[in-house]
Amino acid sequence: MSKTEFTKDECETLSLESYRGSPKSAHQLKEYCSNYKLTYTKNHCQKAFELLILESRPEVIKQKFGERALECFDQRQKDKFLSSPN
Repeated sequence: MSKTEFTKDECETLSLESYRGSPKSAHQLKEYCSNYKLTYTKNHCQKAFELLILESRPEVIKQKFGERALECFDQRQKDKFLSSPN
């Protein structure tokens, strides 16, 4: 049985997963989360990714785009663009 009711936080997670390419999450997001105004939308994540390319420090990305902004990126993107702490 599939879940048909989601909290706003669960919908934010679905939106992040959808942006990273999960078709199931994209479907659930479209089907069950239209009643929420989400922060981590495709547009929000794309802007965060642009900053990731220019500014590789995670704290700068989190400060500008929110605490969960790094969840927009898959591991390959993080490995390629994020600077590791010294």
